[in-house]
Amino acid sequence: MKYKFILVTTSPRRIELLRKLNIKFDVISPKVVKEKYKGNSPCDIVICNAINKINSVNEEYKDKDTILIAADTLIELNGKIIGKPQNKEDAIRILKTLSGKWHNVYTGIAIKVDEKIYTDCRVTKVKLKELSMEEIGFYIKTGEPLEVAGAYRIQGIGTIFIEEIHGSYDNVVGLPLSRLYVLLKKAGIDLIKIISGQ
Repeated sequence: MKYKFILVTTSPRRIELLRKLNIKFDVISPKVVKEKYKGNSPCDIVICNAINKINSVNEEYKDKDTILIAADTLIELNGKIIGKPQNKEDAIRILKTLSGKWHNVYTGIAIKVDEKIYTDCRVTKVKLKELSMEEIGFYIKTGEPLEVAGAYRIQGIGTIFIEEIHGSYDNVVGLPLSRLYVLLKKAGIDLIKIISGQ
């Protein structure tokens, strides 16, 4: 069977990551989905948000050969969830809070294959260097902090402020490809054969 992959996202970073696999896929934006950052564990939250993204477009993509993929990312520090900043002032506050500290980056991933949803969650530990107000001010002016959870982008200019990382880099960017491979395998999809054109 020839599968049609659809990435449900508005994130250019997730699109770039999936392109690494050299498979054909379409991109669609989730319908208005209010991401939640309160409630259960970080893994529960990101998985729930990823599933909601899939469910928001599910009615239009019910073919058996269609595979929907979605992900959601958040940051947690000392039990507190950190999402996307509301504005510049909030981004400054978040960066000051994370400065010099280890924190956890959680990404939940969901795929839908033949009406069944498979999910997983990964966590990566990241440490930002101690940031001066001058560095924070510079970074805010780039615009990067306003677009992402935790107010920094590891694959952008923000990489100069990353002191150490333990775990998956792709997970911090927003789509852990190794876990996507495992989930597809669980669903009976042989990604290696698809990449090889078999």
